Amino acid sequence: MLEYIGYKKVPKTKSDVENVVLKLKELIDIFLELTKSEKFQFKLPESALSIFSKEQTANKSSHHFDKEKSNDQIFEEAKEYAKNEFEQLQLLQSVNEEFTDAKKLADKIQELAAKDDGDEMITVNSKQYKRSNYLMVLIKKQRGYQCQFCDVKIRKANGDLYVEACHIEPKKSKGKDKPDNILVLCPNHHKLFDYGKRENELFKNGTYSVKLNEEMFSVNLFWL
Repeated sequence: MLEYIGYKKVPKTKSDVENVVLKLKELIDIFLELTKSEKFQFKLPESALSIFSKEQTANKSSHHFDKEKSNDQIFEEAKEYAKNEFEQLQLLQSVNEEFTDAKKLADKIQELAAKDDGDEMITVNSKQYKRSNYLMVLIKKQRGYQCQFCDVKIRKANGDLYVEACHIEPKKSKGKDKPDNILVLCPNHHKLFDYGKRENELFKNGTYSVKLNEEMFSVNLFWL
């Protein structure tokens, strides 16, 4: 994929990574412009839509996907998710360099979590980012960049660790950007949490437990 934007090797320097991110953003913008044309219509493959619809029917109790979504809704959510991932990628190196002390990291998380507006913009290294994306990267670091359900760590070719953050109570349902509403999960368990049958949720003394497709999980939501 990187060959399409002029890179034959995996970028290693901060400058190269930022250039890749900018070029990918440009490609997304071009794609979005194309989708506005009457001659171009974006449509998911029928098989994918069929699978998605079946998941909706089978998992009506899911917090994240409580009703079937249109192609436009799916596309808009995917676009927003991609934007947030780009920002978190840009923030990763600065967070790893600045927060080597656990207490300093915990204090910063508490400071950001005390604010309510997840779309508020903050300045990091002279650039503007969403407060929520900065907080997600801080929480990922605090929890060791590993899945809280299976402890797996995914190491990328450049040496960085990859993991995803998700909201227990989704933001569209007024879920907050706070540590007690955030799980750090591998991609597989993230999708299980989103699409699986969720039962027996319990919050107690900073611990969150849940049954997903008949399997129990319990995680600590606070690192003090």
